[in-house]
Amino acid sequence: SNRVRDLHLDSNGRLWLATTFGINYIDIYKSIGEQVEINNVLSSQTENSGLSYNDIIMVMEDKNGHLWLASAGGGVNQIVDPSGEDFSFVYYTEKDGLKDDYILSLNEDIYGFIWIGTYNGLVKFEGVKFELFNHHTRKDFNSNSATILYEDSKKKLWIGTNGDGLTCYNDHKFTMYTTENGLLSNYINAISEDYKGNILIGTRKGVASLDTHGKI
Repeated sequence: SNRVRDLHLDSNGRLWLATTFGINYIDIYKSIGEQVEINNVLSSQTENSGLSYNDIIMVMEDKNGHLWLASAGGGVNQIVDPSGEDFSFVYYTEKDGLKDDYILSLNEDIYGFIWIGTYNGLVKFEGVKFELFNHHTRKDFNSNSATILYEDSKKKLWIGTNGDGLTCYNDHKFTMYTTENGLLSNYINAISEDYKGNILIGTRKGVASLDTHGKI
């Protein structure tokens, strides 16, 4: 596919391309001075030997070198050993307790927990069970979507939503920021941090900055 949704260069020097037609990878260091070979991995009728769904939105590598793939309809796919040629996949879907198979974003926190963003809320995966955060389960998280996930230098987790503003998760508590607090829009498209520790927020109507005192 020519539509690339995400890029990730892993710790083995392998470049992964998330596309609407599978996951591609390039061994870029082996390709120096040679013709670039693009390898494509698709879904398979044989369980655990291919993707659960071909439309891949995002690639994330955890601290153990495992790859996590966010799919647009097949839940989360994990490649335990992404360094070889024949991959074994682990699937996490609604059948396993995941609350939505359409995955928007992924993040691993300092404790090794995997955070999963969906249109049904924010999901925390502890390795065995899934915990859902949305306006039905938490009074301090007034949203059903988690489109963007970002962990800052202070290990706070920032969640961008689809119309409900920006949320910060810290010390097991959620703090929400909306246009009432000064955001330009409640639709969050990107989150980053500058060298001063200010949180930069990309919205549908421009960029806002949230300082270390919580002021926009």
